[in-house]
Amino acid sequence: MRVKYFILFIFLIAACGVERQYEDYRLQTTGDLILNQTNHKHGYGKGQCFMCHNVSNIHKVNTINAPNFDLAIPLVQQSGLSSCSGCHGTNGVP
Repeated sequence: MRVKYFILFIFLIAACGVERQYEDYRLQTTGDLILNQTNHKHGYGKGQCFMCHNVSNIHKVNTINAPNFDLAIPLVQQSGLSSCSGCHGTNGVP
């Protein structure tokens, strides 16, 4: 039992030193932006996006060449959570 906890401890310490500069979900097209049960399995149906997505790490790199990408950061800064559905759909939240 101690070995399991030790291994878990080592993984946790190793992860603490990792600083992500941006979130990368390997999207292929602008169609992948709309969240559904397939492409957003762990977060589908949840309305508090910023519980999982760090605001300072999102919308840093335009991996799919979205034409209005430069508007994303100022929009999130101004409107917060209410801005997410404009590009990502309702995420199953009524």
